[in-house]
Amino acid sequence: MTHTYLLMVFKVLFTVRPSLLFAWISSDLLDRVKDEGKAKIHLQQF
Repeated sequence: MTHTYLLMVFKVLFTVRPSLLFAWISSDLLDRVKDEGKAKIHLQQF
C-alpha cells in the first residue's frame, strides 16, 4: 500500500461519509488512550 493510495482512500471516505470517518478515527483514538491508561496503571502497580 502506497501513501498516495491511502490518501485517495481517505479522500473518497471523506467525501462520501465524513461523519463515519470521524467516528472511526475518534473511536480508534479512544481505544488507544484506554490501552495507554491501562498500561500506565499496570506499570504503577509494580
